[in-house]
Amino acid sequence: MNKDFAEQTPLISVILPTYNRAHLMPRAVQSVLNQTYKNFELIIVDDGSNDHTPEIAKAFNDQRIVYVRHKENKGVTASYNTGLRLARGKYVAFLGDDDELLSDALKTVINKFDEISLKTGEVGCLFFDCIKAETGETAGLGLRKGFISYRDWLCGVVRGNYWGVINRQEISPDELKFDENVYANEIIFWLKLLRKYRFYYIPLPLYIAYGKHGGERLSEFRTILKHLPKAVQGMKILLEEFGREMENLCPKHYGECLKSLGLYLLLDNNISEGREILRRSLLYKFSIESLVLLIMSHILSSKQLSLVITEFSEIKNKLRSIINSRCIFSMW
Repeated sequence: MNKDFAEQTPLISVILPTYNRAHLMPRAVQSVLNQTYKNFELIIVDDGSNDHTPEIAKAFNDQRIVYVRHKENKGVTASYNTGLRLARGKYVAFLGDDDELLSDALKTVINKFDEISLKTGEVGCLFFDCIKAETGETAGLGLRKGFISYRDWLCGVVRGNYWGVINRQEISPDELKFDENVYANEIIFWLKLLRKYRFYYIPLPLYIAYGKHGGERLSEFRTILKHLPKAVQGMKILLEEFGREMENLCPKHYGECLKSLGLYLLLDNNISEGREILRRSLLYKFSIESLVLLIMSHILSSKQLSLVITEFSEIKNKLRSIINSRCIFSMW
């Protein structure tokens, strides 16, 4: 790369965690290599894959790619942290190994950071739209152009997927760290930053998210069941850190979070605690679903409850797909 070019343009670090996605990862990698903006580093964090991921990652002949491999599978939050420790860029973004960036994504990021900083001063993070590969629709709801409301994000007004790019010069390095003791639940990371720093949303689609490729997604119920102790821990940390604010600002959403924790506890065989949390959730938001869960917890074992809820979850997802495909309304 031309030295003068590198000095005049800021480096962007793109962190790509991956695990056993050798058949999907090349698309994500190539979407970064195809960027019109050239001053980037792509950090591929292999979370202990046992397929052909190492060979495929090393086959890309580009000096801007940094490949690092965990000796064992540690989880996506650990992979994020590994990438953040290695990142050298002024700006940092994350890319799913099953997704891709539009070719002008990084160029747009640079231009928009410059544009927003001139108008309003530096911001800690810019958010852009993701679009669903299968439908071309935007994958997120709740954000309006301009500064992002902490309250809206805290209270669940913001839903779905957006693509965030972090300005590392504005955020303390000590705060750029995910909790590795939880399963997914990246909202804890973003809420902590949004509580202190200014986030700005620009309604431009720069990221393509793939939902149907035959593999598991972190948010799928069957996947969560494999990581129940960490899922429980994540919900507990979320409620310990932000629960009082939720209770005061948006009690119904607080009730929804309590319901999720109660469900995870029941499925993790913490029956007594799960029932108590579900009863508390009903005080903030009454729902037939919570009441039925509470009743079933007295009738079914954790294993039986898991089977029933998994089946019900899949039926709901199928109904959602049918409804969305017929353009009646969107359910999120």
